[in-house]
Amino acid sequence: QLQRWAQAFQIPDWGWLPNGLVVKTVDGLAESSTVDPAAWRLVVMAVFALAVSTVIGAPLIRGTWSRSFGTNRKNLGRFRLLQFGKFRIPGLKRGDSAMVLKELKVFSRDLSRWSQMVMMIPLLGFYLLNMHLLPFREQFQGLYYLVNLFMIAFMVAAIGARYLFPSISWEGPALWLVRVSPYSVWRLVVIKFIFLTAPLMVLTWALTVLSYWILGFDHDSLSVSLWMALGTTLFLGALAVGFGAILPRFRYEHHLEISLGPGGLLYMLTAFGVSFGYAAVLGYPMFVEMTQQSTYWGHWSFSNLVPPTVEIRNAWLMICFGGTLMALYVGVVSLSRREEFDR
Repeated sequence: QLQRWAQAFQIPDWGWLPNGLVVKTVDGLAESSTVDPAAWRLVVMAVFALAVSTVIGAPLIRGTWSRSFGTNRKNLGRFRLLQFGKFRIPGLKRGDSAMVLKELKVFSRDLSRWSQMVMMIPLLGFYLLNMHLLPFREQFQGLYYLVNLFMIAFMVAAIGARYLFPSISWEGPALWLVRVSPYSVWRLVVIKFIFLTAPLMVLTWALTVLSYWILGFDHDSLSVSLWMALGTTLFLGALAVGFGAILPRFRYEHHLEISLGPGGLLYMLTAFGVSFGYAAVLGYPMFVEMTQQSTYWGHWSFSNLVPPTVEIRNAWLMICFGGTLMALYVGVVSLSRREEFDR
């Protein structure tokens, strides 16, 4: 079955794909000295892509570059609601609203952050496309179910390592102002956790629902799997913020040094363990059913999708909720006891 799966997995033969045009061009040059028409189509596609990226990217880069400098108040007339002191979120105090507004302004002005976020969108699209191209869905339905949800959790962990883990370190040495101000450290950590984890929850929901639809899974199991996926995302987000508060790095030459340091490595190892445990909990009912049919692994069938029971879902959600509180608590205590913010 694995050999048949490997033989059937192939890239679709679509004429407009760049890889097909490159193959035709190379074959034409290898067989004769004439240039295949595919080469000219490839050049036209490259020029068109360059023009589109320039038209779209130039205004974005120019606007971001201008916003990174000081702006006169007369240019902020139409954005008065986005000024500190006037921006309020219902249910939050003024300090919490100011912290959220600060995160929004820093994110929009930092080209390295939102540009990488935009680049992740086509990567997620490629992931869903690969899900669509997987062969033998009926024979490996149970296996695809586990691998898909594990990959979604691991992608969330990777995004957390890039954006959530460095969030405390990005405050820099100015974090001592929070220590001497009435604004408490625990509110800072919790606001960052809520503000940065909310997009991950939306991403998890979208990827889970779309992958269910693409792979044709039984929608009766969607509710249980979706709740477990959202609970895992909440846990991974808390781990990222918690580890970032425990092992911050306030002095750095490049922001990637934060995620690639010892703290980021420790977080990714922990996140991998949580994701693996999440997949193991998902696959436990399936493993029990297969072992009841046959104790020899060669006779196991991965065609049956056995979702977790409600009891397993509730137990996993309790673990995720408890782990979330523990990670945030340890992070707040560690950051509150820290006396140096210059290294």
